[in-house]
Amino acid sequence: MTFLFPAMFAGLAALLVPVVLHLIARQRFPIQPIPNLRLIQSERRTNAYAVRPVDLVQLLLRLVVVAAVVFAVLRPATLNSPVGRPARNIVVVLDCSPSMLMSAREGGGSLFDDGRKLAAELIAAAGEHDQVACILAGSAGKDGSAILTPLTGEAAEAGRLVEAAQISYAGRGSIPQAIAQACRLLAGRREILSEVYVLSDMRANVLDGWGDESRSALDAARRGLGDRLRLHFVDLAPGQPANVGILDARLTPGRIGTGADAHLAATVRNASDDEQEVSVNLAVGQTSKARRVVKIPPRTDAIVDLPASFDTPDNSFCRLELGTPDALSVDNSFSVPVRMDRRFDVLIIDGTPPAAPPAAGQPRAAEIPEQASEPQGLSGARVLEFALNPAQFAASVGRASTRNSTVRSISAGAVRTMTASSNLFVLYNVSSLPRQTLDDLQTFVKNGSSVLIIPGDDVSLLDLRSAFCGGGEKSIALCPAEVQDAVPVEPGTRISVGDVVHPVMEPFLDLHKGDLGAIQFAKVRKLVPAPGATVVFTVGGLPGALEMHAAVPGDTPEQQRRRGRICVLAFGLEPGWSNVARTRVFVPLMWRLCDHVAGRLNALPVDAARAGERLVLDCSDFVPSPGVAVLKPDGSPLKGPGGWPLELPLSESGSTVLAGLDEVGTYRVTGQGQVSVELKLADGRTVSGPAFTAAVREAIAGRTWTLGIRSGEAAAFNRSEADGGSFAKALRVQGVSVALVGGSTAAGTADAAALDDALAGRSGELAIAGNGPVRRVLREEARGGSFADALSFTEPPGAARRSRYVCVNPPAGETETARLPDEALQSALGGSGWDVVAGSKAALTPSSARELWYIIAVGLMLAYFAEGAVGHWFSYRRESTRVQ
Repeated sequence: MTFLFPAMFAGLAALLVPVVLHLIARQRFPIQPIPNLRLIQSERRTNAYAVRPVDLVQLLLRLVVVAAVVFAVLRPATLNSPVGRPARNIVVVLDCSPSMLMSAREGGGSLFDDGRKLAAELIAAAGEHDQVACILAGSAGKDGSAILTPLTGEAAEAGRLVEAAQISYAGRGSIPQAIAQACRLLAGRREILSEVYVLSDMRANVLDGWGDESRSALDAARRGLGDRLRLHFVDLAPGQPANVGILDARLTPGRIGTGADAHLAATVRNASDDEQEVSVNLAVGQTSKARRVVKIPPRTDAIVDLPASFDTPDNSFCRLELGTPDALSVDNSFSVPVRMDRRFDVLIIDGTPPAAPPAAGQPRAAEIPEQASEPQGLSGARVLEFALNPAQFAASVGRASTRNSTVRSISAGAVRTMTASSNLFVLYNVSSLPRQTLDDLQTFVKNGSSVLIIPGDDVSLLDLRSAFCGGGEKSIALCPAEVQDAVPVEPGTRISVGDVVHPVMEPFLDLHKGDLGAIQFAKVRKLVPAPGATVVFTVGGLPGALEMHAAVPGDTPEQQRRRGRICVLAFGLEPGWSNVARTRVFVPLMWRLCDHVAGRLNALPVDAARAGERLVLDCSDFVPSPGVAVLKPDGSPLKGPGGWPLELPLSESGSTVLAGLDEVGTYRVTGQGQVSVELKLADGRTVSGPAFTAAVREAIAGRTWTLGIRSGEAAAFNRSEADGGSFAKALRVQGVSVALVGGSTAAGTADAAALDDALAGRSGELAIAGNGPVRRVLREEARGGSFADALSFTEPPGAARRSRYVCVNPPAGETETARLPDEALQSALGGSGWDVVAGSKAALTPSSARELWYIIAVGLMLAYFAEGAVGHWFSYRRESTRVQ
């Protein structure tokens, strides 16, 4: 027999109370008749301790009552009762580490699938009065584990949550923390039995991270529960699985030139007991770069060297894959960033006719002092050369270089042969080139070089169209538009960025980066865009600049991205076109445009991290965006605590901290997150377009008076303009999608305030208006039982912004599949109170225990009634004696 509340043994001290009371006896004397009470001397009598207790039978009954109360509170129980089943606590710890994706059997599901099924069976087998809980070990919670459901009597709800659990890549070594959490849940419980079932693959690193904190929690639970606490380790892995995995990979050199050779060194581990022949493949996108087959001895790490060259001009990432199938596939792939060494060599070909010789009597150019020369005497090509690299003009000798760039200038008449040393060719006032030079230029563009055409006053449009706008089987167009005659524009005409902001123009949304309003045009050339051309900015409703990848017939989309860009401006840089060369924004605008055309603007570095790690990311290129959004490998946005797409703020230096990258794959980091909204105005009009997510949330909460929506031209709407004078009432969010139980989806438009309430858990339903009637989705219908988990937003059209990528690889150590010996468990957990069972034999421990409190309660009632009856009899006897 055991006691569920042994501390109440102290209540036995209450047995002294009846004994003391019965030792105090009131002295009684017989009644004597006397003639006069005045003859009796006055005497005061008090209680005194008797030699022996009075009313011995009543005393014994009172002692029985007190002892029965104490034993009832002690909750005695017997562990071998033939009848009855008491309430107990059941805590299921499910291992969610990536190693649980190992195949349980050939052609079958994973160990995690078996673990989820077994966990649901254990919870379903709980009794009516049992308390059940589930903890996910390896989830992205505190200390690498998360309480899926605390101790509760709702076994059906707990089982449903277990079946919806997913693998997490937050890291290993979380089983000890999960056991410690289970012990904390069981602390102070009074049930007859408390059991912890750990469902895991029982690899050698299962107990990694077992420290003083975990041991203290287990010891405290054992002191409080004694032999009523039991730990069961359920081994889900069938024997010793064969596995080969990639531990790490490094690419050298760190920065690679286009077409240059590089080497990738990969560390591959054979965790099986047999020699394995492994095929190691290196691929970029869908293209295989190198392949090597190696034999790796058992329990050995091998270094595999793969040579490769990269002809893409942009930063990207390569993927290392093992072609040999094994038990665990999650460690058969590893992504490595490829950082290209992007040179910036610019060759300006100036087709401006030479200036007329000076008249008789006028000094020649060499005789004019440099400080006396006027800016208007400079050609547009010379102005552009100065803007792209002003340091070379400041150098007294030679040509210095800044911004990792070299700028050279040559006249069109001097061009005979061209080399591929330049990655940007600027054709200023160039109408035509020799046939061989033109062929060389087309070849360079096919291989990744770029062309910027600036048709000034001295260009021949007929020759320009014939030389650069044509195309055929063997030639490609080098101009993304048909260039026509110049047309005058209204005085004061300025640059407009358009509805969708081009990456070149993003910084100029912030006036601190440059005021485009200072540029005023007098005339621009009409440009008829070629198919696929993109407008960089407009001037008076006409395209001011057009750009695109060079179109080569028969190219695949991947080959198209490798081609150089071609761009054309609708104006020259001389004062007769505009005042652009005299404004402060000229230099940054030219830098930005040339960087984009040359491929430097999109060459953001690709970063790599392990799953679950925190990563500090330099996002200064995204400024002036106040924050960045993160898209997961499946394209859905990373969500914040409230269920809205997460927006990470940028520091003053333009950096941010990425956390919660728990899924293996490639994440995309973009500018500030956006959603599609629809605003009903007080005058009856409706405005639709993209809006920043953070601004929408502020508008719903009433913390802002204005909301910016890009409908046509970007516009800010005041709260008083909204229908009803409130954004919360007049605003709707488009592209809302809720994943439902069973695999279906409810998509459409939802009221912004109702959506915010649903995501925050303040509402149990959400009305979604689709193509048909309005559908009211209950929270119970949402996958996972929560709108925050099941709801997603469609990226608004035209919201594509600059992106950079982060490769997330599996956590280190998941390749090891060696078994955990019982000696390690005994050393960590002690010699008793735990056992290891196979997954096929795991079941709740049969219990025939029974609490005896109700038997004691019956005895307590009988003793109480008997004590009352005996006490009444003694009182009646005393009164009868006194009357006599």
